[in-house]
Amino acid sequence: MGALMTTAAQTTRAAIMTRAAFMTMAAVGIPRASLITRAALMAMVALIIRAALMTKAALLTRAALMIKAALMTRAALMTMAALMTKATLLTKRVMS
Repeated sequence: MGALMTTAAQTTRAAIMTRAAFMTMAAVGIPRASLITRAALMAMVALIIRAALMTKAALLTRAALMIKAALMTRAALMTMAALMTKATLLTKRVMS
């Protein structure tokens, strides 16, 4: 919910900034069509970069989770091996 509100705030802020840029550039005398194209291109680049960053973050998170799972599995196997060794030693001690 917080993330959606933040995104909405960023979108609103971007719209306000774009409008301000249009007004400023219109005052300077640049045609509105070229401004819209430029803003669209900038927005598209920003979205592509954001998507790439999100993908990278997702991949890093996935890698971290996989490493954590591997470490947990390894720890579990080592614990199991230790318990089995202990059980074997106890069995040997009882048998002798």
